[in-house]
Parts: sequence; structure tokens; C-alpha cells
Amino acid sequence: MAILFPVVLVVVLLLVVALLLPSGLWSNAINLINVVTAALLATNFWEPVSSWVTSKAPSMMFLTDIFVLWILFGAFLFGLRSATDFVSKIKLRFPPLVERVGNVFFAVWVGWVLVCVLSMSLHMAPLAREFAFGGFKPEVGSFFGFYPDRMWLGFAQRMSMGPFYRDSTHKFDPQGEFLFRYAERRAQFERQSGLLAKPQ
Repeated sequence: MAILFPVVLVVVLLLVVALLLPSGLWSNAINLINVVTAALLATNFWEPVSSWVTSKAPSMMFLTDIFVLWILFGAFLFGLRSATDFVSKIKLRFPPLVERVGNVFFAVWVGWVLVCVLSMSLHMAPLAREFAFGGFKPEVGSFFGFYPDRMWLGFAQRMSMGPFYRDSTHKFDPQGEFLFRYAERRAQFERQSGLLAKPQ
């Protein structure tokens, strides 16, 4: 049953590609820029927002990180998409072969970025340390030996020290502790859930 989780990621990838293919090369190239930018912004700003929400509602501690990340991602993506739709009202035309190949290329790329962000965000989910019948383990690649979560974490870390650099105190995961920190938090959630589930 451990194969279930990577299969779910493949299904997510294929669904995204299927949804994007009718859009065409030009739209999907813009989609890629928007999705990557929105995901980077959400990854760099979810922690302070989540900390603020948690300070107001401590009982939501195990839920806020993943919800805040995806709410920010959706808000940033909506804003970016609205802006690019306003600026770019005319689709560029390409030779048929370029259109077909480029359309698939950008659709798959957008799908892969979303798989990476999804894999990373699931570390923050209020679930067991290892879940999906052992398909999700923080120490093991979750996509047939690949590490989409680590790919996104590394990319976000590099960007926070480059184009998204604010100051030395705002680097994303500078010590590479994200996976270990959230593995321990899921273990804590698992222990607390087990205690709550025991009959009194």
C-alpha cells in the first residue's frame, strides 16, 4: 500500500496537465511564471502569518501552517493571474509543432511545481509522522525515489537568499531543519491524538 501515495501524486500531475493543455503554450508559459511566483511568495511569507494566527488561536496550532500556506498561494495566484490577464490580452501564435511541444512542456512543468509544493506542504499537515500506509516518510523520496518536497525546499531557500532576499534574518529554512522540525511536530500530534483516542 506504500505505492498509494506516489500514485496520488502522479494523478495530481496528470490532472493538472489535463486541465492546462487546452490553454495553449502562451497561457501555460504565463501560468508557470504565476504559479512559481505565487508559491515562492507563499513559502516565504506563510510563517509570520501562521505565527500570528496561532497566537490568536493556539488550539489551531497543528492546522494553521498548511492552511495559511495554501490560502496565501491561492491569493497570490489569483492576484498574479488577474494582473497578467489584464496586461496580456492577446495570445501569441506559434508554429503548430512549437505550440504542441511547448504546450505540453509548460503544462507538465506547472504540474510538477504543484506536486513539489503539495509534497512540501504535507509535512505540515496534522497527520502521523509517517502516513499513507508508509508511503509518506520524511526520510524517503515520496515520488518513486525522487524528492519533490526537498526540491521545492531547496529552490525556495536559494530564492530567499537571492531574488527574494530581504535581510539575513528572513532566509527560508537557513539551517535545513524544515523536514526534521515538522516530522517531530507530526509525531507530537500523533502522540496527542493517541492519548485523546484512548478510552477514559
